[in-house]
Amino acid sequence: PNVLKMAGVPNVIGSSTNPTLPFGRDAVAEHYGMIVSVHDLKPDLPGDAAMARDRIRAGTMGAEDVLHDLGAIGITSSDAQGMGRAGETIRRTFAMAAKMKGELGPMDGDGEGDDNARVLRYIAKLTINPAIAHGLAHEIGSIEVGKLADIVLWRPPFFGAKPQLVLKSGFPAYGVTGDPNAATDTCEPLVLGPQFGSYGATAADISVAFVSAAAAALGSDEMPTRRRRVAVRGTRGIGPKDLLLNSRVGAVDVDARSGLVSLDGEPLRSEAAESVSLNRLYFL
Repeated sequence: PNVLKMAGVPNVIGSSTNPTLPFGRDAVAEHYGMIVSVHDLKPDLPGDAAMARDRIRAGTMGAEDVLHDLGAIGITSSDAQGMGRAGETIRRTFAMAAKMKGELGPMDGDGEGDDNARVLRYIAKLTINPAIAHGLAHEIGSIEVGKLADIVLWRPPFFGAKPQLVLKSGFPAYGVTGDPNAATDTCEPLVLGPQFGSYGATAADISVAFVSAAAAALGSDEMPTRRRRVAVRGTRGIGPKDLLLNSRVGAVDVDARSGLVSLDGEPLRSEAAESVSLNRLYFL
């Protein structure tokens, strides 16, 4: 759990996998079973059970939410299998933002009746900051001239939960489709599905394959794809200072006995949420 200390180090770009984002009432119990399963532990062996329990601390789970809200952790992501919630990264990120607003109130820069500063900080964790960390920001991560026109469009009531349309290089690639048995285009249920950009050769034509600079300079490879090759760049010597809206550094400390987390001497606490936003109201 004290790996959280690296969140404040100036030469380490931190990120979070999403199963404990935001920290909720069932996180501790769920993760004991998960750790036992994915590490093939034997819970009837005292040593294995103790190792699993030692890796799970409510204090660090709660503090992780606060570190995100302060901009000390700049990326939200998903692992595979054990810590994987690959289909929930966006909604869990904004559920965390809602939890933090409820606990800490408006953020500096938020206007009267809006959460723009907090929304921008959390969007950056999903978009431009991962692109910067992986050397992809010259092609993707934000909507700018010269970059791929990749954007997700949302109806405001469903922001963070269900997108209306996904554009890939300007092509509609995925989005809401109607019922072919319906009489009008407003009939429900509406479902998400592939659109023009997902079919045939179009998917490859509107995408790129990121490769090393050496591979791109070579000009030939054996990858069986027609995608345009793009070299990654700018991954050396970067740190939290290079991330957008999430560049807080400081001394993160984790008390080995109590699990209490502090940033520059200030304790960080967040209670387990009993309920979170973007949850059962949107997903049955």
